Amino acid sequence: ATPAPATPEAAPATPATPVASEEDDWAKVKAAIWPAEVQQRAQAFLRDHPGSRFDGSAQAALEGAQEAARILQRPDVRLFRSAFQLPEGMPEEQRHDIVRAARGDKDAAARLGRNYLKDAGNGPYATRYEGWMQYAAALGNGIASYELSGFYRAADQPQLASRFESRSRELGYTPPPSLDNVRK
Repeated sequence: ATPAPATPEAAPATPATPVASEEDDWAKVKAAIWPAEVQQRAQAFLRDHPGSRFDGSAQAALEGAQEAARILQRPDVRLFRSAFQLPEGMPEEQRHDIVRAARGDKDAAARLGRNYLKDAGNGPYATRYEGWMQYAAALGNGIASYELSGFYRAADQPQLASRFESRSRELGYTPPPSLDNVRK
C-alpha cells in the first residue's frame, strides 16, 4: 500500500479587516464642520481612496479648510470653535452656511455674520457678528470688510474702521460715496 499523498494544510483563517467604503468616508468629510476636522478627514479620504470620483470635491474641501484653519489661528480674527456648532432648531440655510464657511466660503461666512447683525447690540451677538465678519474679510470678502468698517465706526473705533475700509478696497470693493458731507 502506498501512503496517501500529503495534503497541504490550510492556512488559518485571518479575520478580514473591514475596509471603509468610499461613500462612508466621503460622508465623514461632508459631516465635518470645524476646519481642522475637515482638513484631517479630507486628507484621510484622499490618501485612502486615490482616484475616487470624489477626489475633486475632497481636494477643494481640503484646500478651503486649510485656508480657513490658518485664518482662524490669526489673533485678529476672533471666531472660535463654538461658532461652528449646529444647535438644534437652527435654520437649514444657516447650517449649510456653517459647513460652507468651514471650507473657506467667504460669502457663507458673511451671511452668517449678517444673521447676528440684527441682535448686534447685545454682547454675545455683537461679538459673533464681529468674528464672522472678520473671518469673511480675511477670506477675501470685500463687502464684509466694508460692513465691518461701518460697525467699528459706529462703535467709535476709527482705527479699526479705517483698517477694514482700506482692506475692502484692497479686495476690490469700491465703497459708495459718503453722504455725510455738507453741500456748500
